[in-house]
Amino acid sequence: MQSKILICMNINDFAQHPFLAGILSVTRLDGSLSVVIDTKPGELTVARFQSHLDSGIVAAIICETGVPDIQAVVNSCRTPIVVFGSPKSRTRRQGLCYVMSDDTGIGIAGARHLFGIGGFRSFAFAATPGEGWSDKEERGFVSFLERKRRPVRVCRGVTDAELDGFLATLENPAAVMAANDLRALEVANACRRLGIDIPRQLSLIGVNDNEVLCNGVSPSLSSIGCDHEREGRLAIECLLEMMRAPQKPHPALIRLKEHWVVERESTAIRGTPAHTIEKALAYIDRHINRPVRVTELVAHLHVSRRLLEIRFREILHCGVNATIVSRRLDHYRRQLLHSKQSARAVARACGFSDMSYLTRTFKARFKRTPGELRGETCAS
Repeated sequence: MQSKILICMNINDFAQHPFLAGILSVTRLDGSLSVVIDTKPGELTVARFQSHLDSGIVAAIICETGVPDIQAVVNSCRTPIVVFGSPKSRTRRQGLCYVMSDDTGIGIAGARHLFGIGGFRSFAFAATPGEGWSDKEERGFVSFLERKRRPVRVCRGVTDAELDGFLATLENPAAVMAANDLRALEVANACRRLGIDIPRQLSLIGVNDNEVLCNGVSPSLSSIGCDHEREGRLAIECLLEMMRAPQKPHPALIRLKEHWVVERESTAIRGTPAHTIEKALAYIDRHINRPVRVTELVAHLHVSRRLLEIRFREILHCGVNATIVSRRLDHYRRQLLHSKQSARAVARACGFSDMSYLTRTFKARFKRTPGELRGETCAS
């Protein structure tokens, strides 16, 4: 007999999709579980939750966003529950756990990134009113910049007119962090209406790194990435543990502190392209004896692939992958000139497994094959 688990979240909100993906990645592999999804958290009252329990639900995962009184719901029963969000009370009970991002840390990360770019005359935070996670991001953002003696203005307006009026009064160049990527998109649209150039007059960064939103606009939006899918996996794993061992002690709170900045065009122009290139080349050279993938380099630098390509072509007049191949060929050539081993043995030591491919690319670059270069060296 399958155990019925309730997931209550607004799946029309794309920001909640990674949480759901993480949960389902675990439940789909467990044949003993049956998942019921309630897509209307705004209607989740104690009575509605009780009706779910009466239908055979034995445990639940609830996203607190939109729930009128989450505290009343979780206190109405002893059913195992995991909540995406922060505790509303110091009182804890067996079978209840909260899973949350380090929202304050995310705000600090945004402030640190913008402050590190430098040259701004004003800083601002575009909040999402009424959301606890937005309030925490705001506190982190403001506290970091206050320690640097930089005043911060906060926009809580939700209409176009309110947002336009706020942005029009910022002293340029300005740096703005938005509470999430959707709010960042609203700021970008307001800048377009006002004729404010992003990123020359205003640098903008969001939160969640939703690639559809961030890469679907021009200029593309920088963002702070968070592993919400992992939060989903941790939530369902914690819930299953509470179901299987109800008397065993369990964490009351799981806080994920991992987050990272993904830089795109909305903060790029005021940054230092040369510094990014230097870090990229240093990474390639550290791993010169193996093929470095562009995706690996992007992950190491925490920039988007598109922006990395722009900067490589701007500084080196060459694409990322072509640069990696070129530097590896240069390294192979140097080793070939100073080694008594065969060209094939040197190739293996340099991480080239396909000798025919190496010979073709080597000849295209140096106008001679490795064997011909070795022959010329020996003759001289």
